[in-house]
Amino acid sequence: MKLSLSLLYAMSIGDGYVFSRKDKRYNTISSGLIISHSIKQKEYIEFKRDLLVSHFGGVVNIHEFNNNNYPGLRISKTNPIFRKIHKSLYKDGK
Repeated sequence: MKLSLSLLYAMSIGDGYVFSRKDKRYNTISSGLIISHSIKQKEYIEFKRDLLVSHFGGVVNIHEFNNNNYPGLRISKTNPIFRKIHKSLYKDGK
């Protein structure tokens, strides 16, 4: 688990970020990791996706996006552990 947690911290401060938001309808908090790369780094984001799946299970899909004519790829993974990571990385939510 220590390696998995270290991996998440590295991904969070590298090319990704951790989100945490409250859903007022259900009174729940959703937390996760989002990593984005350019379309040219497809193999790299596939590698990161495979790391997330091997350590945390589940399915992690790769989505294409276009940001002002900057095509890219994005992966995301939700897990309750990201709430802890969010609190330690973003003091006062920032």
